[in-house]
Amino acid sequence: MADATAVLESRQERPLLSAQQERSALTFLIQSLSVAASGGYAATESQSSFIPFHKRNEAPVPPWTSPHQVTTHRPDRLCHRAGGNYRLLWIYRRRKQRRTLRFITLLSRVITGNRVERRVWMRERSEHWWLYIVRETFNPQQWIENFRMSYRTFKWLCESLRPHVSKAETKMRQPIPVEQKVGAVLWFLGTTSDYRTIAHLFGISRASLCMFVKDVCEAIFFHLTPQFIKLPTDIEARNMMESFKEKWGYPTCIGAIDGSHIPIVAPKESRVDYFNRKGWYSINMQALVDDRYMFRDLCIGWPGSTHDARVLVNSRLYQIWENGVFPHLQTEIDGVMVPPVILGDPAYPLLPWLMKPYPENAGTTEAQKKYNHIHSRNRMLVENAFGRLKGRWRRLLKRVDNKTSNVPNVIAACCTLHNICEMQGEDFLDQWANEANQPPRKNLVDGDNNPDINNAHNIRNALCRYFAEQN
Repeated sequence: MADATAVLESRQERPLLSAQQERSALTFLIQSLSVAASGGYAATESQSSFIPFHKRNEAPVPPWTSPHQVTTHRPDRLCHRAGGNYRLLWIYRRRKQRRTLRFITLLSRVITGNRVERRVWMRERSEHWWLYIVRETFNPQQWIENFRMSYRTFKWLCESLRPHVSKAETKMRQPIPVEQKVGAVLWFLGTTSDYRTIAHLFGISRASLCMFVKDVCEAIFFHLTPQFIKLPTDIEARNMMESFKEKWGYPTCIGAIDGSHIPIVAPKESRVDYFNRKGWYSINMQALVDDRYMFRDLCIGWPGSTHDARVLVNSRLYQIWENGVFPHLQTEIDGVMVPPVILGDPAYPLLPWLMKPYPENAGTTEAQKKYNHIHSRNRMLVENAFGRLKGRWRRLLKRVDNKTSNVPNVIAACCTLHNICEMQGEDFLDQWANEANQPPRKNLVDGDNNPDINNAHNIRNALCRYFAEQN
């Protein structure tokens, strides 16, 4: 151990290069640069000497290196072994030349002590608009118009996301505050402005804005979505049934279900699957909405060409309802036990817990038409919820130009923020509803493919008779 320590100390005390070695190294550096520049001819001040073929592109040997430390690989032997393949020889020469240039660059920096410094560490950007115009002069109405929520809700959101999106301070520079990150993301989700405009407003780069959108939406999806988007409990389901009956006259309804297409950039893989029947690329979002325009369940990610019924069958909601929910909340109507039901459009299958309207044709009775009217009046709740969602978060109206795998997180984040705003009683401006006004979609499929279809028909017929008896 003592011998090793002595050797280490002697190595530390020994200078890196002596004066003679430095002069030899400089001479070697000049000759090597001449060789690299001429491609095989070493030029000196006095004469130019031809380098043999087998040594033309070999790595130069430093003058202080002992001969037994040098291993020479002759390219003529390599060419001979390769059977005259001059392509391999050319690759070999290029590798040797690059290795030589790297060695020369490193050696010149060690000898001269020169280091390449970055001209710009961070480009100067103005944060005046965010720090002074927004934070100091915006009134409550301007906060709602621009950030889609009040300043009080904005502060609560920042504190909820701070443990998940804040960065540690380093010696390089101060991290961007959480308020600035969340504000930029809310502006991104609430408008259809491009990345360049939003980045200039908040005094950040476009790359930083892209990362903020990804990080904040992921944090909302993983930490806030489970809290604000969840199926109702028994007490909540009972209150929903009473609310639907009081407001719109449906006694056993606890929600409405529908799908919506969110436009996206055409993906590179499986592009045809995302091309919907409307003629553009999209991702299908299935949502269950309660009586307060709040989302209770989401199924996001299916390609735009997928039918609504297929999305339903492969969703978590279908598995839960098929296993039976709220069995003690069944209501007897005209001798039939009617469970809590969800209302859907004709694109969905008729199930004991999923009601859809009667087909409109010449044989439709007056009682069935009355049921369809009440059914449509209650089901329009989900259409209104989609309108409020897209009116408040206008990014969903435009093509979402994020990566396809990140789009579901953006959509789920918008739905979560929608629920937060609805729970906090945030204002919804009339101009937002006008901006999100979209024509109703056409229903193409009217399928009844379920083993328990007779029970579903009995439930719908019982409800039809119930409505027919009402004044």
